[in-house]
Amino acid sequence: HTTAAVEAPLVITRHYIDRGETELAERNLRRATEFYLSLIDRTSKYRGDRLLVEDFLIENYLVMGQAREIAKLLEDRSDEWDEVSSVGGVLKSAVIYSAVLDDKENAIRVLNRSIELFPGTRYAKIAQQQLDLLEQEQR
Repeated sequence: HTTAAVEAPLVITRHYIDRGETELAERNLRRATEFYLSLIDRTSKYRGDRLLVEDFLIENYLVMGQAREIAKLLEDRSDEWDEVSSVGGVLKSAVIYSAVLDDKENAIRVLNRSIELFPGTRYAKIAQQQLDLLEQEQR
């Protein structure tokens, strides 16, 4: 589970996309998703940086043009991860909704969920700051 091994599925996805082999890229994305989720899972023995693993997972989906799918996956599956990975996934989901998809409504919903899940924590404070910024933009 070296950094290179964790990055490899992303390199493969990019290779297939660059060559126009979307079917192989899709197959690789499915395998990469299984691999990354197995590393992030709270029962995993993986001791590396799980937030970095999340980043590689996200990048695979973004390279494939599937931002909405990864935002939803991060939101839906984060309860299977440890606290740091969970909050990281939820916050990253909100960022994808907001910055990539320009979907402020879902970003606000996800940030509110983050505040509810982690009340009184530094994560809730970060989510609240982001929520305040989004709400100001909507006015």
